Amino acid sequence: MGRFIGVAIASLVALLLLAACGEGRRPTATPTPARGKIAFLSFTIDWPGPPAHPIDEPSDIYVVNADGTGLTNLTNHPAGHESLAWAPDGMRIAFSSNRDGNWDIYVINADGLGLTNLTNSPSQDVAPIWLPDGTKIAFVSGGQLFLIHADGSGLTRLADNVLIHAACPLSWSPDGLRIVFTSGPGNFDIYVINVDGSELTRLTDHPSQDWCPSWSPDGEKIVFQRGEFPPNDIFIMNADGSGVTNLTNTGYLDINTDRDELFPAWSPDGTRVSYESNDIYVMNADGSNVTRLTDTPLQEEKPLSPAWAPDGSYITFELEGDIYVMNADGSGKTNLTQSPAIDRFPVWTRSG
Repeated sequence: MGRFIGVAIASLVALLLLAACGEGRRPTATPTPARGKIAFLSFTIDWPGPPAHPIDEPSDIYVVNADGTGLTNLTNHPAGHESLAWAPDGMRIAFSSNRDGNWDIYVINADGLGLTNLTNSPSQDVAPIWLPDGTKIAFVSGGQLFLIHADGSGLTRLADNVLIHAACPLSWSPDGLRIVFTSGPGNFDIYVINVDGSELTRLTDHPSQDWCPSWSPDGEKIVFQRGEFPPNDIFIMNADGSGVTNLTNTGYLDINTDRDELFPAWSPDGTRVSYESNDIYVMNADGSNVTRLTDTPLQEEKPLSPAWAPDGSYITFELEGDIYVMNADGSGKTNLTQSPAIDRFPVWTRSG
């Protein structure tokens, strides 16, 4: 009996210590020297879907310092939250949530204060992205493209003859004058439109699916993925749609390949591109010097959602339901969250 009581007391102490760390989370043992903040979604279930598609499962928005300190739940709400986007100054986060019964676009301060519903729409409002100067937010509603001021005023419909694929984020040109996006119906291609809604232009016209475009920091190039479900390769083209080039060449037309290059993202200086392919890779913007940053055993869960630090020296990613940070060369991998929940889709502040 004494032994049983001892074990019970030890178990109770362990549970109390775990709760003291905040919702079952444990502090990171080895802080990293990385700077800035990382926002991410924390699910109570294992949901592997894309980062810009609304679901009805509960999740919360967390922020953690890139060194692993200061883990904070910003929302504390049983609703679903999706599509995180930091404001350029790092002071606010735009996102989509169904907390008011329908998926709307919200903003919240980085400290969890100032929650504001911007759209209050009967449609499905998702995939917000900030204008580079922080004054406006573009988003997708019912497959159409809209623009709204960051205070919720001035709602404008930019295009009404497109069907935007919201699972791929929108991407602003660095000068804030154009938006590139994936659109159908039917076959998906890459389109661009001016911020005033003029000059809607189809940049690609290919029998395969063209997905997830991302504008280079200098505004000269657009990187994207092309293929089916799977495989995909990473392509690059000039901002006017010319010069389409396959950077990875692993067989996007070969249905028997086990490679699938997904979700390309530019380094802040525009010299490199990261992407997923069972592991996280980085290559030069011309496709050379392909480097595998993670090396995950075949049967284990794969790392996902790489995102660059503002200075390009670190990359954050998700692995087995936790948020990690590593050096841009793949060294120094550190678990920031160590959580029993499912932490996904990290997004680094664009400043700081």
